[in-house]
Amino acid sequence: MSKHAIFAPSTAHRWLNCTGSTALEADEPDNPSEDADHGTAAHFLAAECLRTNRDPAQYFKKEIAVWVHPESDSEGADWLDAFKGRVELGLEIRNQFTVDEEMVGAVRRYVHLVRELAGASELLIEQELPIAHLTGEDGAAGTGDAVILEGDRITVIDLKYGANPNNVVSAEFNPQLKMYLFGALHAYALLGEFTRFRAVISQPRLFDQPSVWEGTFAELHNFPMDALQAADDARLAQKHIVNWFNKDDSYLSPSAATCKWCRAKAKCPALNKVVTQALTAEITDLTTADVPEQEAIVRKLLTDIPDLGAKMDAVELIEGWCRAVRAATEGRLLQGTPVAGWKLVQGKRGAREWVDPAVVEAQLKKWRLKNDVIYKSELISPTKAETLLKDNPKRWEVLNSSTHIKQSDGKPSVARVTDPRPALAMRPLIDEISPIEVGADLV
Repeated sequence: MSKHAIFAPSTAHRWLNCTGSTALEADEPDNPSEDADHGTAAHFLAAECLRTNRDPAQYFKKEIAVWVHPESDSEGADWLDAFKGRVELGLEIRNQFTVDEEMVGAVRRYVHLVRELAGASELLIEQELPIAHLTGEDGAAGTGDAVILEGDRITVIDLKYGANPNNVVSAEFNPQLKMYLFGALHAYALLGEFTRFRAVISQPRLFDQPSVWEGTFAELHNFPMDALQAADDARLAQKHIVNWFNKDDSYLSPSAATCKWCRAKAKCPALNKVVTQALTAEITDLTTADVPEQEAIVRKLLTDIPDLGAKMDAVELIEGWCRAVRAATEGRLLQGTPVAGWKLVQGKRGAREWVDPAVVEAQLKKWRLKNDVIYKSELISPTKAETLLKDNPKRWEVLNSSTHIKQSDGKPSVARVTDPRPALAMRPLIDEISPIEVGADLV
């Protein structure tokens, strides 16, 4: 997570490729999501464990507060009990999370990975890394989750706490990690002659094993110059925004990767153009074709991989654009700003809850209902059992086997070829497809 940086490492995948995005986002509010705050809390727990050499289970059920400082607009996390004493400083709680079994397990995998990679080498936690030499932005810095200095090699490790399988991140050629690497190279140049690097991304809620990319700094010698040029172009776009916005979109380069987290999707003229072109493309209705035409169309869709891949790129862009437009519309309506043709209505009511469970409990007991009717109990989960038996590994070994634990495989899903998960070997279905008879009942 960057500090006071417009051209932040976390958004490098965007401003390096779409230099106008920074200018387009300038007036858009940056409101962190619940998932982002959850990740901030997990990062705080991980750093605390690495600094104190403790296991995450020691913080089980402890509360973590994610806070915002209204003056500096900086953000971070702290233990809630310690945070309460900071009220006098004007700090404000934005969110708070309880360390549960899932967080304990995920953070433990990350912490073990960092300790294993570090060994006896120098380990730096939540290290501020200078990036001004990469962006031309005075005093700009990014924060590396973990940095390891070992001989002639620098290792940077980044924790991604998200659990969405559609948000898999690879370490290979990752621009965020490249910025951290060159930031570390700049910061620790006096400590040794570093020629090699190792970039690691840990997504413990998705994968047991991390994504690792290794190489030499010589292989990346063009990156600092490319980054500085992109930042200069972005500053130029910001300076001339009045002239080019909605007229000249040459600074904008829409793609599934660059647009995914961009706050300006709903108003981006270049993305709007791509979506419009995709939506006006020719679509074939199979029900209007005869049997030979149906077979030809299906075969083409199953074999014309480049064309189908390009359409999938468009699908991702369109889906992201739709979500952004919907969010922008909802935001304006919530602020009381009219949106032609649309309004806010009351949504579905929430689930019913007892106002005072203790009063209801007493009443049910007064009626002499049995406990097995009043209360619902269930066996603890394998994750909770692992946490419970942390101090007695031999007992956990008895349960940690296929005899006692089962886990279903995930359903097949479409992913980009850069996804680190292995591809499934599937049998072509072309011979099993039955033609649609013209005029047949499709219900």
